[in-house]
Amino acid sequence: MIFRITVNDNDFTEVLEKFADNLFDRVYWAKDKPEEMSATEWYEKLYKPKQEIQKLMNPNITSSLTKEDKVLLRAAVFLEWCDYLDSLPVNDEMDAETKEYLKKNFIVSVSFRFTDKWENGEVVYYFTTNQKWISQ
Repeated sequence: MIFRITVNDNDFTEVLEKFADNLFDRVYWAKDKPEEMSATEWYEKLYKPKQEIQKLMNPNITSSLTKEDKVLLRAAVFLEWCDYLDSLPVNDEMDAETKEYLKKNFIVSVSFRFTDKWENGEVVYYFTTNQKWISQ
């Protein structure tokens, strides 16, 4: 499976690449249980949804993804993108306004095909099977 991620602005390709460095782990694994959350709440809100994503991202799946599957995966990547941006320190390069711009303009799609073409360095393709990315 391949995630195509972009903000349609090559000024932020490096930010996308850094996000993609750990994209598989970000999307695949459930977050640790926060202290303020009960075990039941953590299971229902964080762990259980990841089980479906883990099933979909299994490299041995042979069935096609449904539209609903793709929506679930895209939503998971988007939520991880937002968490990633929120974790970055606010400084001269990444102020609050820039973070909002990057959230608003983030686009992710899911496919099983890749085409070599000119995209002005604005797009990062993440290959889940190999856990590698390339910019195009």
